[in-house]
Amino acid sequence: MFGAPARNARFTGREGELTRLREQLLSGGQAYVIQQRNQPTALPVALQGMGGIGKTQLAIEYVHRFRTAYDVVWWVQADPPEFVDSALADMAPQVGVAVEVTDTAADIARAVLQKLRSGEAGRRWLIVYDNAEAVDRVSPFIPPVPQDGSGHVMVTSRNVAWSESTNQIPIDVFRRTESIAHLRQRVERITEAEANSIAEVLGDLPIAVAVAGAWLAETGATPAEYLHEVERHGPLALSAQRTWDLSLDRLKQQSPAAYRLLQYCAVFAPEIALDLLTSDRMAEALAPIDPSVSERVMRGAPIQQMSRLALIKLDPHAGQVQMHRVLQAVVRDRMSDEELDAARRQVQVVLAGSRPSADVDDRRAWPRYRRLWPHLEASGAITSAEAEVRQLLIDRVRFLWLGGDLLQGERVARLTVEAWQEMLAADPEGSSSVARQLLHLQFNLGNILRALGRFTESRQLNEDVLQAQQALLGQEHPHTLMTAGSLAGDLRALGRYDEALPRDAETMQAWQKVLGEDHPRTMTAASNLAVSHRALGDFRAARALDEQVYERRRQVLGRDHQDTLLSASSLGRDMREAGEYERSVVFLQRVLQSYLEGYGPDDRGSLNAQANLAVSLRSAGRANEASQHLEDAYRRLNERFGPTSPDTLACRLSRSANFLVNGELEMGSVEMESVEEAYRKTLGDRHPHSVVCLNNLCVAARVAGDHERALEWAVRATAEFERALGDRHPYTLAATVNLAGCLMEVGQREAAHERMRLVADQMAQTLGPNHPDTLACLANTSLAKKILDGIEPDGTLPGPGLQLLETIGSDHPTVHELRQGTLSRRILDPHPY
Repeated sequence: MFGAPARNARFTGREGELTRLREQLLSGGQAYVIQQRNQPTALPVALQGMGGIGKTQLAIEYVHRFRTAYDVVWWVQADPPEFVDSALADMAPQVGVAVEVTDTAADIARAVLQKLRSGEAGRRWLIVYDNAEAVDRVSPFIPPVPQDGSGHVMVTSRNVAWSESTNQIPIDVFRRTESIAHLRQRVERITEAEANSIAEVLGDLPIAVAVAGAWLAETGATPAEYLHEVERHGPLALSAQRTWDLSLDRLKQQSPAAYRLLQYCAVFAPEIALDLLTSDRMAEALAPIDPSVSERVMRGAPIQQMSRLALIKLDPHAGQVQMHRVLQAVVRDRMSDEELDAARRQVQVVLAGSRPSADVDDRRAWPRYRRLWPHLEASGAITSAEAEVRQLLIDRVRFLWLGGDLLQGERVARLTVEAWQEMLAADPEGSSSVARQLLHLQFNLGNILRALGRFTESRQLNEDVLQAQQALLGQEHPHTLMTAGSLAGDLRALGRYDEALPRDAETMQAWQKVLGEDHPRTMTAASNLAVSHRALGDFRAARALDEQVYERRRQVLGRDHQDTLLSASSLGRDMREAGEYERSVVFLQRVLQSYLEGYGPDDRGSLNAQANLAVSLRSAGRANEASQHLEDAYRRLNERFGPTSPDTLACRLSRSANFLVNGELEMGSVEMESVEEAYRKTLGDRHPHSVVCLNNLCVAARVAGDHERALEWAVRATAEFERALGDRHPYTLAATVNLAGCLMEVGQREAAHERMRLVADQMAQTLGPNHPDTLACLANTSLAKKILDGIEPDGTLPGPGLQLLETIGSDHPTVHELRQGTLSRRILDPHPY
């Protein structure tokens, strides 16, 4: 596979640099670094030099000249750096990474890097990172270079900081012989002396030499005429600038429409999709100058005219043009402030007109959105006065949130918020659309903050936004309702479930009134209400809602839509909470398979479904199987979202609990203490997730025989659960079961038996008389009575143990514990926000 720009047919010289580049790549340089798994890896090679010196052209010539030495050649445009992941994602099929259209670029890029890092790609590959100026932001996307020569990495950059992590090859101006060779190749009748004079005036700057040759070839002027034009404008330092001017003036005279299009290109990012330049909105802008572009077949003519003068590089195969950054700056410098503002406005209109019809939430539209993102900053879209242009900025922030690029999303959102606030301050009586869009942008920023685990910030922001939206838009505007739902999510994340529930109920009813029961937003609100019911311990109400939403989503959105699968995952959780462990396992196995087939293993939904399945497997007594899923999900969540992400922490908590069940007591205890500390620092020591950790630490201490410490944990967990959730919440009941066991183990047998009897009655009322937790508690109560009566365990199940055996199976660890005369212990897992 060859994914590089088209070859420059007029490339000349640089033979020494090409030889050195090849030697450096083959040898891996003189230094080696040690990467993970103690595998020695070679250093990448960086072509370093100033702008216009020819680094990119040298890299292009290399990949074409040595293309047969590689099975895969991939070109990554690294400026701006936030789109490096998209370029790497496109490489996935070439290295054997399975991809679905709905996968995020960040997910796929990580999978590609992992494939290259592991050596599993199994092919000779070369990746070129072109214009990699932001070292810190590009470096994480550069794979280790195998010492065995199976892979090479090349970087082109003006930034000398690459010297710390690469073997650098400095690139200077042309040698004089190279300048002369290029001019004589381009211009038939030029003599060596004439070419030498032109090279002298231009200081051998490659890009200026190329433009001079194109101008001479296109105009038919003599070298003497060219030198006269250049030299009459001043010192030699300005000669390169004048070279551009000659070509630009020629284009303007030859085709005013092409010149105007070039001005527009100067305010795009350097790489521009051809269909943006030939779009209807671009044609409307050029038609007053050249009416012929109204016909679609004629829209390529201005592009060809720019290409003939070497002002752009046309790559029909890739469907794009490239305009050098140096030339972009020259063209912008030639424009008045009024012309520059007009050009930016027109490019913004073209971008807005190219926005996909599908909403950015539809991942199938992401490839079309991605081609627009690099041009938003270049065109100054952030300060646009047009609502349709500003919508693209909101789409961009939401795209970054949905794709998991949270820190970049926060950065873009805050910059945009600041710009729009300045717009409003400058014109307080101006368009209300700016205020409306600013609030909706801040709502999306709130989503990012919550995903980063910064729940208090998110709640404060959403409260302010909601109040402003209610005043500006009314109670039932869709934007208002979206923020109301987000605020309820903040409250759940903060453990304030009793406040979230009525807000979720009110929001769902409003969506039903405004958009109807089958609208995706209404179904999302109903799903959120189910989460609140579950958080408050009412798994029956949660299940009833989840079943309704799941069926509606299957009918409206389809069986494999991401929202449908999210409902299915929630329903599988409800089955587990109802004690239907095996049914939950079978159901969630199908859900996970659908996630993997549709969205890949690194999708957030896939990973959460995998952890969810693991908890059901452990609940069903299959902790060994659960371990594989938890290890994989935790590793991927940690790599993708970081160790403090709410999803990562929740998975880590379940993973630590699984260690305890599997007998890995030391590892489980250490991990549980670390998770408890993380929750305590971010959520406080009274948050239900922090208290879940206390409960599980109690179990760990009981298994270790540290009964006094276990009792201390149990007392704290039970009291905190009662305070936060009430005495009938399933979490509180589970903690009370553990507390009763602790009392028995420290010798307070009568108090333990009485507490067990009372909690068994409460469980029967709350969970149902046949729930496994109820039956296990009843069996504990019977066992405690035997111990009080001095009856030694004889291997038979006490009391309701037979019914428990029929419910969860004879091989379940809880059954084995009771047979051995050991009181069963209750481990807890966190519910999602």
